[in-house]
Amino acid sequence: MSKVIRQRHIWLAVWIALLFVLLILLRPTSPGLGYDEAIWTLGPRDMSRGAVLYRDIWDTKGPLVFFLFSAVYRLFGYNPVAINLLSTVLMIFLAAGVYCLARQLFDRFAAGAAVTFLLLAAVFPSGQRLGPELMMEPWMVFGFVATIAGLRRRRTSLILVGGVLAGLALQVTGKAGLDILALLFGATAYSLWVARRSVVDAGKLLAASVGSVLIPAAGFSLYFCHLGALADYWRRWIGDNLVLISVGDAGPQWRPSHRLGMLIRGEIISNPIFWIVALCGVALLVIGLVKRQGKWQEAEQRWQAGLLICWLAFAAMGVALSGRYYPHYLMQMVPAGVVLAGLYATHTYRLLRESATHHYSLALVLAAAIMAVVSLFPRVGPAVSKWKGVFGVPMKQEPGEIAGDWLEGQAAPGDSVFVWPFSPHLYLNSDTKPVNRFYGHWYFNQITSGPPSPFRTHLTSAWQRDLEANPPEYVFIEKDHLTNQAKSMAVLGIDELLQEGYVKLPDVASYEVWRRASGGVAGE
Repeated sequence: MSKVIRQRHIWLAVWIALLFVLLILLRPTSPGLGYDEAIWTLGPRDMSRGAVLYRDIWDTKGPLVFFLFSAVYRLFGYNPVAINLLSTVLMIFLAAGVYCLARQLFDRFAAGAAVTFLLLAAVFPSGQRLGPELMMEPWMVFGFVATIAGLRRRRTSLILVGGVLAGLALQVTGKAGLDILALLFGATAYSLWVARRSVVDAGKLLAASVGSVLIPAAGFSLYFCHLGALADYWRRWIGDNLVLISVGDAGPQWRPSHRLGMLIRGEIISNPIFWIVALCGVALLVIGLVKRQGKWQEAEQRWQAGLLICWLAFAAMGVALSGRYYPHYLMQMVPAGVVLAGLYATHTYRLLRESATHHYSLALVLAAAIMAVVSLFPRVGPAVSKWKGVFGVPMKQEPGEIAGDWLEGQAAPGDSVFVWPFSPHLYLNSDTKPVNRFYGHWYFNQITSGPPSPFRTHLTSAWQRDLEANPPEYVFIEKDHLTNQAKSMAVLGIDELLQEGYVKLPDVASYEVWRRASGGVAGE
């Protein structure tokens, strides 16, 4: 054990933990809950009150998202600090996994470089948000670590552990399936071309990996079967996700070309992790053409680089799968990218040191460090200022939070509320429950945009049934920020219901507010 856990490794872990705590505390996000974070807070809150996930709460994210949020809220209460603590813990585990993976594949120099690149990526859009990508990648990285260790030591138990960890990542988001494909391809390639095993033996290992990946899905299936929501679990998590991928979002702002342009302008140009990888890659290519290294021809080293390139390629497919290119989606590519960058940095430095241009290597490293530090400075001030709310300094609230605070003083216990299109912050601040099951905003997008389809008709009917079965006491309709007009609910067919059975109250924040006439409020 002393050969594995050494003092310098312990100090490295402490250094990583301290740096990540600092970076997460300074990350440029609001101290309040983000939109998706509010949805994943609303779900666990209602689950603690008897609601069943996927049956009473319609969402396309895996169940592990809601269970992680439930766990952190049970420990620290419903507040934004709990979410930042969760993201901090996840980033620390991700850093530890990246270090272990790079150390397993290469050496300590490459592992240190990979963790350094991960630190740089953490404070940029790809790493600043607690999304499903951040929640799935620690499981996936340790799944790679366990699987590779099992392949090298010929221990099937480690391969099974790696599969289970990868399967847990799949229970966060279906996009983890692409990372799992890279893992399975890498394991098969190692068995056939590095370990020189027979096709039968390689097939047995592949079957063990696939079977262990499915263990978490089987466990959650038993759980939801016990709750009477097995069909809902598979329909929401698998069926609706397939629909989401096939139809995407509508409107010119969602075009892949538009989102890709935003991604390039807002993330790739400003994030040092990407140009550092490019810089090291170009240097390695140029110098490698001049001075070939025989060791690069060894089967295992080719497999190591190939595994990371394959993983990066499959992760890139996950980013682009739905045709939307949000910056935080890139977190799926970061683990493979930073480990590959660690490999590039290691070989670049050694090739420079051994070549006639070794005296330029220090200048190259210093230039990269200066560029990274300069790119970080503009983000520190805004990040600190956005944390003022945590320390008691008043900050600007979102419209949903303002309306929720107003409703908390108006609504009686048990009053139902309907918000169009959707505002999780309003439900949270007023401590009310949505009148329908649609907790995810993408369902609204599918109802109101695009050509008619059976899925869109199914959603509209389900929405209308919920409203008819439980008429809301209050209705909030969001106003368009350009026209200042309330967004039409004609697609649901309840505009007439408002005119006949509800009275209009004064606007609150950016919402038009209606209350049932039976509440005794005089109409306009």
